[in-house]
Amino acid sequence: MKSKVITFILVLFNILSFSQEKVDISISYKLTYKIDSTSEKVNKENFILFANKDKSIYESIAKYFKDSLSKQPNQDQAAIAIKYGTKNDYYIIYNSKDKVLSHFQPNLDANIYFSTNYKIQWKIEQKTKEILNLKCRKATTKMFGRKWTAWFAEEYPLPFGPYKFNGLPGLILELYDSKKLL
Repeated sequence: MKSKVITFILVLFNILSFSQEKVDISISYKLTYKIDSTSEKVNKENFILFANKDKSIYESIAKYFKDSLSKQPNQDQAAIAIKYGTKNDYYIIYNSKDKVLSHFQPNLDANIYFSTNYKIQWKIEQKTKEILNLKCRKATTKMFGRKWTAWFAEEYPLPFGPYKFNGLPGLILELYDSKKLL
């Protein structure tokens, strides 16, 4: 019970200190994907998006916990790495004011970082559906060689979503490609 309370406090502390800025919303996403499209093996991992009106950060929940616990004194780093290990060790920051997306990828040899001005050409449709008791609108785009469908909630007028998908007039609650491989 004590470890659950400490974990909750650490999560709360990190949410409140998101880049020294206020977090207006956090949303978790379940990423379901195939590394090899010819394989039947499906991988699943939970991600989290923290956002305020101007910025978002998207990362694996396992990475988030690992990083949070690693900053605490007297922690067994090996045990933390084993318990909260992830294949998706990157995080993505999107600044909606200047439309810059920054991707950070830790590596054993060197950390990889790149930023790019980013604008997705979305086609917003009139079709709606309900997700988590919120009315969501459909939008489609072509990116990374695939056709994508996003469902976004205008009730939350934040232009953010999972991974590198952003720029809609509402928070993206659901996203998938035409083959539903991601």
